[in-house]
Amino acid sequence: MKKILGLVCLALPVMAMAGDNNQAVSASFHSMYPYAKMHEVQVINKETCVNFHDNGKKYEAWFTNSGLWERTERRVPMAMDLPSDVRRGFKNSEYKDYKVDRMREVTAPGHHNFQVWVEKKDHGKVVKNDVLYFNQEGQLIKVDRNSMLASL
Repeated sequence: MKKILGLVCLALPVMAMAGDNNQAVSASFHSMYPYAKMHEVQVINKETCVNFHDNGKKYEAWFTNSGLWERTERRVPMAMDLPSDVRRGFKNSEYKDYKVDRMREVTAPGHHNFQVWVEKKDHGKVVKNDVLYFNQEGQLIKVDRNSMLASL
């Protein structure tokens, strides 16, 4: 569901921030990221997604419509952009020979992790498609197995 919301967040047109709820989101956003440049704001169901740039990187910050911060996500474009401990954790995992499809850094209250989507093919057909969750120390903390095969 998060993935679908993220895609919708990127695809929807810019929506103006108006009303009490969006003022709360705007205040929370600016207190967390005072130097960031806000690009898009979308209200999706009961969440507000703010797309912004900070220090040359693109992010999505997610808030409840009452302004409570839920998480901030960033697409990691290349494996070399992952922290060295996370790269080492991946190379030492059973998934080291899988193809990396995409990566995200997710920060939320109480945790900061890196999500790595991997796939394994057999004769050109995807037979495994998992999401790996690494903490900042490079420990594999969770695996969502075959997370996308049902939708292929």
